[in-house]
Amino acid sequence: MKLKRTIISIVALMLAVCLMPTALAATWYLEDGDITVIADENGQSVKQGSNSAVADSDTVITQRDSEKATDNTITVSTEGDAEANITIKDINIASGADSAIDVGDSNLNLTVEGENKLNADGDSAALRVSSGDLTIDGTGSLTAEHNGREGILQDSAKIGSNAGEDMSGNIHITGDVTVTTGGNNSVYHDSGVPGDEKFGTLSGGAGIGAGAIAEDENRNAQGGNMSGTITIDGNATVNASAGNKYGAGIGTGRVRTWRSPWMNLDDGGDMSGTITIGGNAKVTAKSEGSAAGMGTGGEGEMSGTINIGDNASVNADSTGSGAGIGSSLWGGMSGTINIDGNADVTATSNSGAGIGSGNDSDVTKTGTINIGGNAKVFAFSKYDGAGIGGGNEGNMNGTINIRGNAKVIAASGRKGAGIGAGDEENLNGTVTITDNADVTAVSGKNGAGIGSGCEASFKGTIIISGNAKVTARTGVSEYDGNLYTFAAALGYTPEQFAKLGLFADAPVDLGSRCTVFMNSSVKQAQKDGASIENIAAGLSVSVVKNALYKVIRCANAENLGKHIVAQGGTFLNDCVLRAFEQEIGADVIRPKFAPLMGAYGAALFALENVHGQSGIIDRAGLREFHHEAKAFNCSGCANHCALTVNTFSGGRKYIAGNRCSKPLGTAAAKGIYNLYDYKRQ
Repeated sequence: MKLKRTIISIVALMLAVCLMPTALAATWYLEDGDITVIADENGQSVKQGSNSAVADSDTVITQRDSEKATDNTITVSTEGDAEANITIKDINIASGADSAIDVGDSNLNLTVEGENKLNADGDSAALRVSSGDLTIDGTGSLTAEHNGREGILQDSAKIGSNAGEDMSGNIHITGDVTVTTGGNNSVYHDSGVPGDEKFGTLSGGAGIGAGAIAEDENRNAQGGNMSGTITIDGNATVNASAGNKYGAGIGTGRVRTWRSPWMNLDDGGDMSGTITIGGNAKVTAKSEGSAAGMGTGGEGEMSGTINIGDNASVNADSTGSGAGIGSSLWGGMSGTINIDGNADVTATSNSGAGIGSGNDSDVTKTGTINIGGNAKVFAFSKYDGAGIGGGNEGNMNGTINIRGNAKVIAASGRKGAGIGAGDEENLNGTVTITDNADVTAVSGKNGAGIGSGCEASFKGTIIISGNAKVTARTGVSEYDGNLYTFAAALGYTPEQFAKLGLFADAPVDLGSRCTVFMNSSVKQAQKDGASIENIAAGLSVSVVKNALYKVIRCANAENLGKHIVAQGGTFLNDCVLRAFEQEIGADVIRPKFAPLMGAYGAALFALENVHGQSGIIDRAGLREFHHEAKAFNCSGCANHCALTVNTFSGGRKYIAGNRCSKPLGTAAAKGIYNLYDYKRQ
């Protein structure tokens, strides 16, 4: 009987345990209040609102109605090496001045399911990480944004650190998750008094990385640097935009503050950390102003490392003056950029380098760009930066190595080198192309295919060895140059590409934008199954429409007249010529010497308008002609411009590389129209 009672007691106890509500896998609803997840050596617990903490090792946070945003937030607090584990599913947080999810210096594994939105409205990151570790995994999507409002500074990163705070932690995005950052946090902040401009701020943090620098109580700069790591791999898809003109898509931000009559704070965050893109990740990183697409915010130095490898696909773009990948406006590139494996990389910029330094900044002696493996790279600067190397007015003092089976197309739209230095600056470093690398380097106007920019000296080293295949061209017209780079990217010579376009049956409609901006459209056309013939014809049609309706600004084709003669090197492309004829509905005459007609025209104009003897040097003068170039650094101000002094026969001198008139001497500059002042207006 006693044994029977004992057995009954044990069974009853077991039933009681089984029927007890478990606290190890709960679902938490944000509508019920702020949530804090705590992890330490004793495990994980969750506290919501004013309630006591409840043990929960597998925390799931969601909302009953995700269509309606809540201002309740999630905070993570861990001790030592403990890691918190949270799953978010269909949450929608608009947290105001606080971070929607605050990791800080803690460690969090975040699993993302469904569609999730995080929005902050202040100097706090939507998803804050300062010195902690954050891993984002899962199969869902996560959007982190800021929505700027007049009078409220929006200087934090979307995912990363707050304004005035360094990002020294680790951010890892992996799995099949999709992460998007953006919004609008580029806000002008004034004193609040109408018409009072004594105080103002234009600033912004990165999409993923560090927030902008802020002022401490003594008005000294603090924070804003990125010494941590950002890793994107697995099958993750990341679309990172700063949503402003001052922060990088991935990297650091910038702040520009002034208090009349002096500039108080104007600086960008430095990047000494590491960005790694690998696996099968697909990453887009975009800046809309002075920052790099991937790298540093305006004026920040890129001294760290950017690695792109495996089967990763990267599209990095700065629509302003930062590099596509590298440093920003006025920020040097002293770090290392490695691209290898089977990576597919497109890096474009307006006036910075496609890959390298931003506008008015150098690739320093320690700056290194390595491209190898089976990587495919398209690097383009629309205006005067190099495709790979220095931005506009940026020297290339470092090292560029292209090896393995890499296929590289690097182009400058105007006066920068395809590979080397930007406009008016020198290649002082080393470019090495070896193994089985296939390289096409194009300069739109007066830069070198490989070497220095327009009006600059060559003092560096170019080494081509092994079985490397190298094509370098200069003086290519802007439109022809863009078609040339597309042809090379698709594995054809310009002649082959033009011939294929003549046999198109359904040319792809790529609009009338300049071909500089069509790389993504061409890739999409390929994914949609368009033939090379139809892509080639579509690009030719776009060139024609852009020239007619956006450059010449014709209202209609009849304005061109009935008898049309084509000139310029672009019309040597048969496909462009035919597209032009079809667009205007008329036959066009193309002389065999079409590329030289401008020169003939200039000569005829000079002949008809000559007065007296020509000032052009004669044959005897050419025989006696002497030119010597010397380089030195100006000591007139803190810029220490790298000057090139060209001395000609008779003692005449021409100075290049100066950013003001000081090297000319006050007497020489007095009363002379200053082109540099005009240029910077």
